[in-house]
Amino acid sequence: MKLCQTKNRLFLSIFQSDIRKKYSKELENIGKVLDLDKNVINGYHTFNTVAVDKKNQQLHLVDTKVYSNRESQFVTKKELELYHKGVLQSSTDPKQRNRAKVIKDLLKTDSYINLSRITKEQLQKTSQTFKHEQPEIRVTHILDCGFDDQEIFRYIDKVLGDEFV
Repeated sequence: MKLCQTKNRLFLSIFQSDIRKKYSKELENIGKVLDLDKNVINGYHTFNTVAVDKKNQQLHLVDTKVYSNRESQFVTKKELELYHKGVLQSSTDPKQRNRAKVIKDLLKTDSYINLSRITKEQLQKTSQTFKHEQPEIRVTHILDCGFDDQEIFRYIDKVLGDEFV
């Protein structure tokens, strides 16, 4: 996508968005999202990457990943913290102990998902794709406020060798 670069620099805008399904009751893995009034409703999350074409003042959709917080392999950061501290495993609540077993299996097979993991995978995928096509390109990720996370910043800087705003 050569048209999206400026002096060997590519700007990729990264943001989350929701697909709101307010009136849908039974869809595969339908999760919970917020509507525009901050009410919890049914829906799906998306992770989006858009290339910024400064020269032509256009945006080009590069990638979108749709996921649900109700998928069986979705594990929140909080759940991971509680699991690693042993809280879920030692809980008196059978649901929490069962969830600990599910998380253990997901970790063992490296098959869990959450926003942090999706973010890293998508950043790596888009960065590597553009660098493969144009090895001299410098990639700058422009992140929405929902990605305000030191772990993500270190990943972009140290692992990908890219820049971020």
